Amino acid sequence: MSYNISILSIAFTLSSLFSLSQSFEWITNDTILLEINANAYSESDFYIENVSMTSVNPGLEVVYNDLPIAWDGSMCIEELCYYGIPQIGYMTTMVPLSSLTTSYIKLTLQPMGIIGGGTIRVRVYNLDDPTDSDTCTWIVNSVSTLSLVEKNSPAAQIYPNPSIDKYIHIESSIAFNQVEIYSMDGRKVSTRNFTDVKSVELEIPNLRPGNYFINLNGNRTQIQRLKLSIK
Repeated sequence: MSYNISILSIAFTLSSLFSLSQSFEWITNDTILLEINANAYSESDFYIENVSMTSVNPGLEVVYNDLPIAWDGSMCIEELCYYGIPQIGYMTTMVPLSSLTTSYIKLTLQPMGIIGGGTIRVRVYNLDDPTDSDTCTWIVNSVSTLSLVEKNSPAAQIYPNPSIDKYIHIESSIAFNQVEIYSMDGRKVSTRNFTDVKSVELEIPNLRPGNYFINLNGNRTQIQRLKLSIK
């Protein structure tokens, strides 16, 4: 009898551990800092990966939003778009994610000339187990075009770009400690870690010709996303 109870206890413990595991992982970081032109449309993407070994049916909920109500914009999950900036409580379903595949959430903002800022946070969760969830956050500040020029935005640059010799040099006005390279479909192809640098030279011999995203990260925050072309 005690033997059977022990087996049941072990099974329950293992089941609990698996249920507590998180199915989702944000590619790069869970927070993006944005400084955008107050008079133009700006876009920013979050990529999310199903890191579990099974297919997941995800849902999305806006859990915080204090962006100025007069701002225009939209939020797209893959090809499904909500026009207007979704408010707290907005919920929708996402396309099912097979194991180790990615999806993305695109936020588009137009401050309509209003100088200011705010934060919007969304929660992605497993529809079959709502406790299996994680959040991502955009922290946004809109400034005038003149301010963007004065701050030498963008904060970082890549050269040569396009790259022909399979090496690149990255310079940034803000220190970073990680460089991640992604294909255009959101697949991570390279990660390099550093100790708070503002300038690095990278060899990229294994990248095929095409276009890529490069994320500069520091302290779990994305500093900037750049585009790179390989010839």
